[in-house]
Amino acid sequence: MLPDSVPAAQVCPAAPDAPASVEAARAARLGGDHNSARCTLDRALARDPRSADAWVERGFLFSVTGQPAEAHEAFVRALEIAPNYEDAKLGLAQLAYRSGDLPTARVWLGRVGAERAQDQDFRALRRAIDAAETPQATWRWDAFAAYSELSNGLAPWREASVAVGRRSGRSSAGLAVERVQRFGLNDTYGEARVSRRFAHGVWGAAFGGSGDPVFKPAAAIRIEYATPESRGTSVETALTLARYRAGRVDTFFLRARRQVAGPLQLNALGVLVRDETGDLRPGYGLGGAWQAHRRLLADASWVDAAESSEGVTIDVRAITLGITAAFGDDFRVRIGVMREERDAFDRTEFAVSLLRTF
Repeated sequence: MLPDSVPAAQVCPAAPDAPASVEAARAARLGGDHNSARCTLDRALARDPRSADAWVERGFLFSVTGQPAEAHEAFVRALEIAPNYEDAKLGLAQLAYRSGDLPTARVWLGRVGAERAQDQDFRALRRAIDAAETPQATWRWDAFAAYSELSNGLAPWREASVAVGRRSGRSSAGLAVERVQRFGLNDTYGEARVSRRFAHGVWGAAFGGSGDPVFKPAAAIRIEYATPESRGTSVETALTLARYRAGRVDTFFLRARRQVAGPLQLNALGVLVRDETGDLRPGYGLGGAWQAHRRLLADASWVDAAESSEGVTIDVRAITLGITAAFGDDFRVRIGVMREERDAFDRTEFAVSLLRTF
């Protein structure tokens, strides 16, 4: 049995007139105010430590803030008080599914009563578990097109790419072709990519090249790694070794993402480029994304780093804004605009990306 007491809580502002109800905590959680929700639950549980409703709400709050161990403890506490509490069972099933423990997730689902088993959350989780337990191949198709206006009377840039990939179990593979037109010259670049998911994260590798390169690499290899999300935080990194017409360019990239408050995610980027002359050129980036609706995502970023898009490595400062709309679970569209500052000219890009899974 867990002790009949409230876990140690964070320091909360004094609010004698603020409501200490589970309903108020739930409203704060759904509104993204996790600090207020936790403080409200602390007051509610201090008043009534045997409130199963408060312990369940605490479990859901810890789930969305990336604290699975604390969420599990709260759901178990609720079931000790009210053994037939269906939301607590569903919460434990969701935690097990997210951790990859599919057998335990299915056990908890099996304990949910028939009446609750008809609602949307239960059916969605059961479908997800069924899909995860059934080895199947998933195809992905990506398309991208962009048009850029340049300052100083320079000719516009055009770019388009298409990629297709297949995921089966923990492994995936794909091919991509990119076509660019810059300063009246054309370049075509092809790439093959493979990746595999492990318990500690995802490793990937990409190999690409161009037969008659102008702006793109003649040959390139990239090694990638991404950690699983833990407590709302994930990290991804990549090392690219590329041979351009002007010489070899190596790029190391590291990005950290953090879910900070409900629908808001922030990220920081570090870049280190060794250019064709052997000089090291560090760069950085900052960005964020806001889930305005479950089918609508807005993103923004600022990057100040070197890149080799003109056949030689130059410093680029860019701000990007984008909106992604999801149409169902298998089709997404992103519309973005980017403003770049370069030493010789400025560039404004308008881009559209399409993603389809089947």
